[in-house]
Amino acid sequence: MQLFYPLSLLNLFEPGTVEPYLLYPLQVLNLFEVAYWFALAYGVARVMNASLERGFGLVMASYGSGLVLWVVLVMFLTVSLS
Repeated sequence: MQLFYPLSLLNLFEPGTVEPYLLYPLQVLNLFEVAYWFALAYGVARVMNASLERGFGLVMASYGSGLVLWVVLVMFLTVSLS
């Protein structure tokens, strides 16, 4: 029950067979995150009076790169401290 993350990529794998440093990235990649990206891109595009593609590009450049850095940091700490 501790490793149950609904609608995430972790549900496609058996948690016991996944390397510990890969657990967090598989938890982060879920349908809620994808829906949040689209909602954020829609909101940014609406505020900027731009197209959805431009809003999504801005979200990928800002939020996406920050999320990638955060996931890499958590993976590094998981490997270093275990």
